[in-house]
Amino acid sequence: MSLIGVAGRPDGRSPHEGLVLRTLRDEGPMSRTSLAEVTGLSIATISKVVGPLVDRGVLLETVRPSDGLGRPSKMLTPVADQVSVAAVQISVGLVRLAITDAMARVRTRDSFTTDPDTPASVVLDRIAEHLARLVSEDSGAPVVGIGVASPGRISRDQRSVRLAIGLDWHDLEVSDVLERALGIPTVVQHNVQALALTEAKYGPIGADLLAYVYVRSGVGLGIVSRHGATDFRAPEGERFLGHIQVVEDGHLCSCGARGCLESAVGEGRLRARLREIAPDLDPPTTTDVLPALHALAAAGNPLALEVERELVDYLGRGLGIVANLWNPDLLLVGGVLSSASDALLGQLRESTRSRLVPVLRDDLRLERAPGNDDAVVRSGAATALEMLHYA
Repeated sequence: MSLIGVAGRPDGRSPHEGLVLRTLRDEGPMSRTSLAEVTGLSIATISKVVGPLVDRGVLLETVRPSDGLGRPSKMLTPVADQVSVAAVQISVGLVRLAITDAMARVRTRDSFTTDPDTPASVVLDRIAEHLARLVSEDSGAPVVGIGVASPGRISRDQRSVRLAIGLDWHDLEVSDVLERALGIPTVVQHNVQALALTEAKYGPIGADLLAYVYVRSGVGLGIVSRHGATDFRAPEGERFLGHIQVVEDGHLCSCGARGCLESAVGEGRLRARLREIAPDLDPPTTTDVLPALHALAAAGNPLALEVERELVDYLGRGLGIVANLWNPDLLLVGGVLSSASDALLGQLRESTRSRLVPVLRDDLRLERAPGNDDAVVRSGAATALEMLHYA
């Protein structure tokens, strides 16, 4: 696979190309006439847009047999494997990378660990090296862009990380660095907003408005509309869900305040409580924290039961705020919560419901988000697709 320029498309491409591709992705195969009706474009414009896409193999036009009442119609279907994007997902201590098709399905993957104290420039150089190898070894369609999902505050032009406290990154020009190294357009999105985008556009559970709450070292929030106006460009870092106060005069938070949701339910806090309860327990992995805690609680350990009750109470307060303010069709919880037991998830659902405006309580859909590596790294792919291929 070769490294190529902007979206791998010829110069002078139609400004309506993204609209056509996005409509077919979201609404399914349709004829040129139906596509014109849905998009509001004229038949002549649709033909000018569709022709080059069919020639490039990005769209497949097939004849649907007549039902006997009219002429056969030609249906347009996106060909997902004719487009590839590179995905990068950055978290504290780990970088995941992948190449996916136009439906964010992972084809090849890679990862490497980092020390949180590693300079940002070194991490970016390693990302560029791994991406170059992935791209060169991949046998699929040309890469049209790179999407980077990163913690921290993201610039409004979606090209740099303004501040990532856990990584000690400041004004890091991610897009500039990767574009110079690889020659491929690169965009950056906050990691939780990117996760929300992935589930809204490519996830198995349908929702017109999806909210994603991610609990790891911090607590992040992403909100995306599946259809119509999309919120994926909003800088998620400006939604400080993890820094609402849930405990008066509680533990000191990384932000300098006390009693923040992040300091009460973050992974570091949960690990510390687990060590207090069972000091002889082997150090759990990230995905084992809640199962280990729940096993102790199920065995009747009073401290574990107390920690679970606090977790459910504090998270319910935060999730209740999200649901009351945005009234999402689906509220997903991920990160360490991806491994939460059904019992704990049920308690969290009831805790959240009890804090909602009564008229909203019956409509609450709170589900566990997928937590495997592919589900996480696809967030970078979804960002690249939405902002470079379907834009």
